Amino acid sequence: MKTLNITYCRSELSSGGTDSPQWLKNWIRFLGSLLLIIFFVFIFAPWLQKKVPAIDTLGKYITESGIDAGAIYYTEVEEVAEGDQGIRNTFRFYLPQK
Repeated sequence: MKTLNITYCRSELSSGGTDSPQWLKNWIRFLGSLLLIIFFVFIFAPWLQKKVPAIDTLGKYITESGIDAGAIYYTEVEEVAEGDQGIRNTFRFYLPQK
């Protein structure tokens, strides 16, 4: 029993020696991830929208239609309701029933 305690204490002391504290590593990872998300949203995505015509067309359509692109569920958007009905009818009428 005493051997286990000494071994545990030695491993705890040796792991925190020269390395920076774990909380610092976690904060650095968090801030790096946050910067990556900000880069993607505000720099890469707008650049990609300008370079790819299909994405630009879709972005303009969403803006002109007043669609809330940040919404989690699109249940109140008319275009989504029409698309949902079309998919349901495709499954109901055109696919073979088992």
